[in-house]
Amino acid sequence: MLFTLIEIFPGIAVYFVAIIGLAGDFALKLKLPFLTWMVLFGLTMLCRDPWQR
Repeated sequence: MLFTLIEIFPGIAVYFVAIIGLAGDFALKLKLPFLTWMVLFGLTMLCRDPWQR
């Protein structure tokens, strides 16, 4: 879980924030899939059990 919070989540978040920023200049409907994915990914990373296979 610590690795996920330190390495994975910030990298993915920066990438998707950049995409949302670029897509946001065009239309809100282009941002919604990325925002939805980022929220669901964040919830999954915070709620999952790291020892579960």
